[in-house]
Amino acid sequence: AQMYGYYITTDMLLNDGYRTMQILRTLPAQTPVMIELKDIRGRFYYNSSMGPINSKLDMAQAQQIISFITDSGLYAIAKFPALRDYYYGLDHVSDGIFLKSGMGLWMDDNRCYWLNPQSQGTLSYIIQIITELKLMGFNEVVLDDFSIPTSEKLRFDADRDEALATAAKKILETCATERFAVSFCVNNASFQLPEGRSRLYMKNQSASELKSVA
Repeated sequence: AQMYGYYITTDMLLNDGYRTMQILRTLPAQTPVMIELKDIRGRFYYNSSMGPINSKLDMAQAQQIISFITDSGLYAIAKFPALRDYYYGLDHVSDGIFLKSGMGLWMDDNRCYWLNPQSQGTLSYIIQIITELKLMGFNEVVLDDFSIPTSEKLRFDADRDEALATAAKKILETCATERFAVSFCVNNASFQLPEGRSRLYMKNQSASELKSVA
């Protein structure tokens, strides 16, 4: 089967909104459109109550794009980093993943904090974002960066796969419905997808290898 769809990045929202809107108007009904609505720093690209909004965003134009996606018969998918968030980690240290020494939170190469999927605060934060997006009219949300880094410099004593599976199950049970999917974007095909309205998205896959990966 032929694959199709349209993917809108945060950079496109910031710098190419007019052209993005032109392309959206040419898409047939039910075309899947995935749009990034939060970056790894924790800045939002819509009028969210959950954190800082990117100050460079043309909010009126961004809202026009979002409204068109959700109101024009397209299959609307919102995507955001779930467990990678600098600003939330900065303001909610107890919900983050700590250095092995315990002296502060661990940072990745992009100087971003990662959140602990076992923390109730982390889960509440993710669920509230999903709830906002559901009320905005999206058909599906994709939780990107739904993983735990493997650096030897961080401390995570629990079983990683079990912690992620448990968190995914709680989020899905709270947010998914027959008409709204909660999906997960990961690097590992062995991720334990919870039962319910959910799908697995994988990163860094070559188009020539998609059939074998599937």
